[in-house]
Amino acid sequence: MTIRGMPLCRSLALPLAAALVVACGEGAEHGVPGELRGALDRDYPGWRLGRLDGWLTEQLPPGENGQWMRGDFDGDGRQDYAVQVVRPGGGRTPQLVLLYLRRGTALRPRVVVELPRTQGTFILRIPGGTTGEDVEADTSVFYPVDAVAVNHGQEASTSHILTDTGFVEVLTGD
Repeated sequence: MTIRGMPLCRSLALPLAAALVVACGEGAEHGVPGELRGALDRDYPGWRLGRLDGWLTEQLPPGENGQWMRGDFDGDGRQDYAVQVVRPGGGRTPQLVLLYLRRGTALRPRVVVELPRTQGTFILRIPGGTTGEDVEADTSVFYPVDAVAVNHGQEASTSHILTDTGFVEVLTGD
């Protein structure tokens, strides 16, 4: 069978390859909202989302992509964002986990953590008003606001709570 004189298999090859690239996360934006995309373009030209190993994406909770999320990370009642990006020319720590906090009508970045490039790191939101465990101190931790959990595959994980003076890091898994 042919389409416009081209064999069907060849005419579908390029669109199919493009669809596979998007589905597998190569360059996919996973629905990053326009306002967040604009802020990232402004602050980190050439950015791209951090990539995840396929086996990690299968373990994420439904509706989560491990690369970006919404939340109220500063407790002001307005929607903020957390995102994991790779910045070009980032040297030894090209991968960043960022909070984009709403300030007036703009989004302003705060670096949560800098990492070497990895496909084994994903982020999740810890809802404010919940309690977790600090495995290093063997104590409970109360999250007064939404926090960012930075997970390194099935190894260590940390949560990061924004306070007036900076971030509090809690070891939540080892």
